[in-house]
Amino acid sequence: MNKVTIPWTISQLINYFQPNQTHLTDCDAYYLAALLIFLNLLNITYLHNYLLHLTSMGIRIRTAFCALIYRKCLRLSPESLTTITTGNIVTLMTKDVAAFETMIMYANDVWIGCVQTVVIFYLLYRRVGVAAFVGVGLFLIMIPIQIYIGKVVSKLRVESAKNTDKRLQTIRDAVSSIKIIKMYNWESIFEDRISRNRRIEINSLVKIFIRKVMILLLGALTSKLAFFAMVMMYVWLGNPISAELVYFILTLLQRVRHAFNVVIPMGITESAELYASAKRIEALLKRRVLRRMPMKKLF
Repeated sequence: MNKVTIPWTISQLINYFQPNQTHLTDCDAYYLAALLIFLNLLNITYLHNYLLHLTSMGIRIRTAFCALIYRKCLRLSPESLTTITTGNIVTLMTKDVAAFETMIMYANDVWIGCVQTVVIFYLLYRRVGVAAFVGVGLFLIMIPIQIYIGKVVSKLRVESAKNTDKRLQTIRDAVSSIKIIKMYNWESIFEDRISRNRRIEINSLVKIFIRKVMILLLGALTSKLAFFAMVMMYVWLGNPISAELVYFILTLLQRVRHAFNVVIPMGITESAELYASAKRIEALLKRRVLRRMPMKKLF
């Protein structure tokens, strides 16, 4: 609600300083200034408590998954242990489980951002008319592109996890066989192998990072292009322009920019990573476990 009320309050304050305006008095300006201060304080109070609650929930979910994986590993059958490595388990409990904690920060904001976007575009349509559809069109064009990049990130996330498992397993083998490695002077061989696995892992992480940056850049450029296109279309249709109107449009787009620059792009990428992590955790949880043997009576 503040994302809509604050821009309206600021635009009215700017309108008060317009020359030859008569519909706003000094008392109205004081009320608007007090309302603006109150809304910002309310926004700060709500935001800090909301983030604290999300962080606490994310830690609880991460701890629950770690405990679930730990209990599952204790009950794995010998056949399952032959196909799963220690590096895989370590990766699941460090990187894959962290995807759930990160997604908690964006899951709720995604649908809230979508609702806020619809409301803001409706207000823009009420104010600038048909010119608002130009900005809406630019935002809608970018969403499929961001979703496609998110799918690519999901595939790269699976590849990166496999590379991490391989590197950790190589390190574990080297540490467990350190005496033999020292005796036969194989340090350089294992060093090259670990370094090569690490380079492959870093390359996959760099690819993921580049895709994430592309999604964020698309969101940042879209909001700016939408603002200029909307103003130009409004003027081209023969409507008069004013500082109050420009600031009103800019402020509303800044409010929706957070949804399209951060929330929705990061929600798409984190959803892709969460999907890949959930598949890996599901594969572990479906492994066969030891059957509980009935206790025989001694007497």
